Amino acid sequence: KKAGNKKKDKGKKKQQRTALAKTGASAEAQPAVQPLVAPSDVAMGGLEASGVSASPNCDKVVNFLSRARTESKALEAVKKTLRTGHPPEVLGAALCHVAGRGLATCAQLLIESRAPLNVSDPL
Repeated sequence: KKAGNKKKDKGKKKQQRTALAKTGASAEAQPAVQPLVAPSDVAMGGLEASGVSASPNCDKVVNFLSRARTESKALEAVKKTLRTGHPPEVLGAALCHVAGRGLATCAQLLIESRAPLNVSDPL
């Protein structure tokens, strides 16, 4: 760019700042494009909150399993989860998580423990 253009850009930015200051808004608060969908709908993929995270226990179990970094630790975490006797929806969420990570032995153990197979991933 030429030096003259920088001054023009600076002037435009200053005008935008003063216009925003007059309205009482900041540049970060004013999105350039208004969203068509509410932010809560975006978080749910545009669908209602039915599926994997129907129970707060689902989130707890998935967070517990995600802390297990190696496959052997994840397998121990799955065994511990199965011992506590969670409902099928929680086991389905756990199955979805371990299958997404590619942990075949954990997924096999959950399937053998009758975890539901028709659970969809919320993301």
